[in-house]
Amino acid sequence: MNTKLLCTLCLLLLGTVGLSAQSTISGTVAEGEELLIGVAIVVQGTTTGTLTDLDGNYTMQVEPGTYTLVASYVGYDDVKETVTVRKGENAIVNFDMQSGLELDEFVVVGTRAFGRSNTDAPVPVDVIDVSQIASKGGQVSI
Repeated sequence: MNTKLLCTLCLLLLGTVGLSAQSTISGTVAEGEELLIGVAIVVQGTTTGTLTDLDGNYTMQVEPGTYTLVASYVGYDDVKETVTVRKGENAIVNFDMQSGLELDEFVVVGTRAFGRSNTDAPVPVDVIDVSQIASKGGQVSI
């Protein structure tokens, strides 16, 4: 009984030592006064990352060290910040995003076979000859 209790206490102690080795990086992402939702914050060169929440906040657990964080968001320029975190420390890194490429309008272009489609109609209409349907094995009953 004492051996089981001693093993359990040792495992708990080792678990808390492992957790204390983690450090935290947190902060907010905004454009001016507007907090941004869903911005990707990634440790450059790794797959470690997170997204900002509904309040523009993010938090990630990392090992102690120096990291370059990259904040990226659709329509904004990527922002890089370098941070050094020590064992058990909470480093705060806030990002101020700047608008990148802005589009006033865009045009979606599709193609349809000319001569087969009625392009003057408000919706696409294919005009197919009955002989084409019959030659491809379809049932023809008009």
